[in-house]
Amino acid sequence: MNTCFVIMQIGNPELDEVYYKTIKSAIESCGLEAKRIDEDKKGDLITPNILNNIEESQIIIGDITNERQNCYFEIGYAMGLGKKTNLILTVQEDYKIHFDLMNFPLVRWNKDNLCEKLIKEIKARQSELNKTIRISSNPWDENWIASNREKAMLGLRATGQSGFMEIRFALDHPKININQKSLKEAANVSIINYWGHPIGDSISENPQSTVDGIIANLTKENTLYEYLTIRTNGDFYLLQSFFEDSQEPNKLLSDISIERVTKTLYYCTRLYKNLGVDSETYVNISILHDGLRNRVLDARTQNKFAQGTCNVEEPHEKTLHKTFTELESNILFYVKEITSSLFMLFDFATVPDENYENIVTKFLSIQIT
Repeated sequence: MNTCFVIMQIGNPELDEVYYKTIKSAIESCGLEAKRIDEDKKGDLITPNILNNIEESQIIIGDITNERQNCYFEIGYAMGLGKKTNLILTVQEDYKIHFDLMNFPLVRWNKDNLCEKLIKEIKARQSELNKTIRISSNPWDENWIASNREKAMLGLRATGQSGFMEIRFALDHPKININQKSLKEAANVSIINYWGHPIGDSISENPQSTVDGIIANLTKENTLYEYLTIRTNGDFYLLQSFFEDSQEPNKLLSDISIERVTKTLYYCTRLYKNLGVDSETYVNISILHDGLRNRVLDARTQNKFAQGTCNVEEPHEKTLHKTFTELESNILFYVKEITSSLFMLFDFATVPDENYENIVTKFLSIQIT
């Protein structure tokens, strides 16, 4: 849930009552989580924590009643970040304010009208922010993707492998803002441990903090490779070698491929749920397979339901733009949509519907129980 951080005098009985009975209620009615620094239970240093809350919150309310110096500092910090649209200044009616803010829009309140005025102002700011965000419709940061792809490919080549799956996730605007520690914790509990190559396993081995997120890479048995990075805004990139190359080089196993894409979509819903993203949020998903040329499509089971050879040089990429609710409810459909066109590259190979259903249902039954 997006947050609204409240800057105000703390410890004043009258204003504390206004916060708990009115301000907090108005914020929550707008679909936001209300935060005030004295409610924080993390035990971190107060000043850095205040600044983090100002940086991360969608809406900031700054009440300047009684003109506390720390309040002016925090309001100034928000303005310095360019968050004027996010910032709502309030003051009790008939209270004289500092001349520096005379020309800044103010919500002048009394106990009877504050709730109504705040709700109206918060919704107006949310609408304005959404208009600004929609100007940039492309969710992908192509420079960030290219930079990480280059690093990941260096690691993959060091293992001697050429085949890989590349996964990218990006939330629609407005993006989230999650600190590195929370990213690591969410990624750790989202790892998909299932037969074959786990999704997100590298984060449990050697995660590192970066300026704008976390990064990890892992090599096992000189053949299994994974490179993963997540940004504080929720952008996700993963490159992973084909599990088949550790056992049957030059093959692509259809049942493994179906499991791999199923794990990917399930991991996506799990990761963002653990990051606190609303289930009705839209996510952009790209799943790319490369290093396919001259590979033989086969299956792990004795039932060789799809076979063929790939003569295509180009990578195979499929994209989705769905809410997390849609993704969870129709995972079988999307797995088939992604993998059926992949298998077509192998001499028009097809997989029976019952095989899709058996593989996906088996995976989900293990994960959910």
